[in-house]
Amino acid sequence: LLDRDRIFTGIFAFLAMCLFAGSFTVGKDLIPLINPFSWDPTFAWLDRALHGGTDPWQLLFHLTGTPAITTAINAAYHLWLMLAYFLIFVACFNVSRHDKHRHYLVADVLCWVIGGNILATLFSSVGPVYYEAFGYGADFVPLMDTLRAFHEISPVWALDLQAMLLDGYMNDGPVRGISAMPSMHVASTVTMTLYAFSVSRVFGWIMTGFAALILVGSVQLGWHYAIDGYFSIALSLACWALARRLLRGFA
Repeated sequence: LLDRDRIFTGIFAFLAMCLFAGSFTVGKDLIPLINPFSWDPTFAWLDRALHGGTDPWQLLFHLTGTPAITTAINAAYHLWLMLAYFLIFVACFNVSRHDKHRHYLVADVLCWVIGGNILATLFSSVGPVYYEAFGYGADFVPLMDTLRAFHEISPVWALDLQAMLLDGYMNDGPVRGISAMPSMHVASTVTMTLYAFSVSRVFGWIMTGFAALILVGSVQLGWHYAIDGYFSIALSLACWALARRLLRGFA
């Protein structure tokens, strides 16, 4: 707190990231206006083709399909937002090994812009949770019915958020950002994991486990097709490498 340069630089960087987050949200809300949702049948087909003709959520439920496990996965999924802002805060205010923290911030911004805005607009999709609501068929009704049944036993908080987003979209409410491909939960968590490895191997392996949990949760909670997550991992790795090249160019 006595380091004036550190405090002012950190505040400026953190406020810039918060401003970017707001701008990203505006862009996300515009996706269906620029390119109407249409890719869901293709992604659902690809998911089955990649997993032996079976929807990935059905394969997952053989291992994780219980109310208690689903609640735990949902808790991790919500923890993601707190962890993301915490690591951004750390990266903004940390002056030791500054290159590593700057690398993370640049990679994170690239990931959200390229993945969450540009690619999400090109591959405009809603995800399994809204598959029926947008007229694609009843393929994922069993998944959502199972989650609602689980909710009667152990809370599945995602259901309330999913209902709120759909209501916001249908009725032009304040919260309406629907987008499935790519999964920014997965992409940003992989970026966090790469950052963690750059600082501490132990922290990196802990974050690897968390990233795997987010990938599972993205499918089990109905938010995403498995291919959304796979694509997001590749996206994060590419943005990490691009951020390194950009920083070298400005060094």
